[in-house]
Amino acid sequence: MRTEILREAEGLEGIAALYGMGSYFRGEASYRDIDLVIVVDCARADLLAKGHEIRRSFVNLGERLGVAFDLTILTPREFAEKPLRDMDALELLLTRPGN
Repeated sequence: MRTEILREAEGLEGIAALYGMGSYFRGEASYRDIDLVIVVDCARADLLAKGHEIRRSFVNLGERLGVAFDLTILTPREFAEKPLRDMDALELLLTRPGN
């Protein structure tokens, strides 16, 4: 499933980094969804539309794979502020040059 997640993210512009967290990435067999943290680097005016595009894309992927995705979308500045309780447990899946 990681291959499909990476392929989906790589096909989307504006994703600076992608992280996994939660039960799926801890290897628990009883996961209910797949939690992803997506760092989006785009113009502020494009942020809402980019977020919708990413969410649509992962909803479609989830339907194809039979799993739900729980997305947290952050700007680089928000991510740098370490807003999540489990920041130390994030698993880096993708980073693009310059990020």
